[in-house]
Amino acid sequence: MVADNDKALHVQDQLQDLLDKEEFSSSIHRGQFVAVKPVEKYSVVQLIVQLLGEPWPYSMRDEKSDYRLNYTDVMLHLIEPKFQSIFGEHYYRTVITWMDKTAESVIISAHILLDPHKDNLYHASKIWFTEYGYVNFGRWKLFPSNLQVIPGNVVPLRFYRWLSDRSYLAPKSPEFMDKSPILTVTVPAFAGLGLAIICFLSCLSLMHHVAFNSRKSIISSHLYSSSLKYYIIKACL
Repeated sequence: MVADNDKALHVQDQLQDLLDKEEFSSSIHRGQFVAVKPVEKYSVVQLIVQLLGEPWPYSMRDEKSDYRLNYTDVMLHLIEPKFQSIFGEHYYRTVITWMDKTAESVIISAHILLDPHKDNLYHASKIWFTEYGYVNFGRWKLFPSNLQVIPGNVVPLRFYRWLSDRSYLAPKSPEFMDKSPILTVTVPAFAGLGLAIICFLSCLSLMHHVAFNSRKSIISSHLYSSSLKYYIIKACL
């Protein structure tokens, strides 16, 4: 299965390379090849958002550029809370699957993984409609004509593993896919907890030391004053 997926992605890249050549007409040149794979019914919804007036810097073409990565983070932080508030524990993750541009806007596509249910599309659509006729989306206002929520019956093959596996909640980065959770989660968690306990005990010890020295100083001063008064009285007598 992995070999078949790799082969499909390789064919996708080859077709896209051919499509990007200048020999094609401009209408075909705007096209795009995407290898897709079906997922469990009702488990994924796709959100398509149009951001009017948004610029498209040259660095947005590179998926690994800092600008593109920061832009992706912004989209995730805007989309995820809306679905979490509606679906709660039945929400798993959001994946930004592609970005593109038009003459006057930027198009964002996100796929959202949920527990399968026939009403997912209905509830996912309700999020984006209010009595004001628009919803606030960060610094943008989205009107019904600027967004679309559709069933995600198929997903891009390159993101399939994140949009089909509901055995974990947090999205895993590729570098952690083949590593034991003991090394990536348990050990760092215990190390952080141990460090927190040590810092807490150190603070308590320091506070005790300061309080003890202050009390000792007060007692010494009091004894000194009492002794001084005694000798003054004795001298007067």
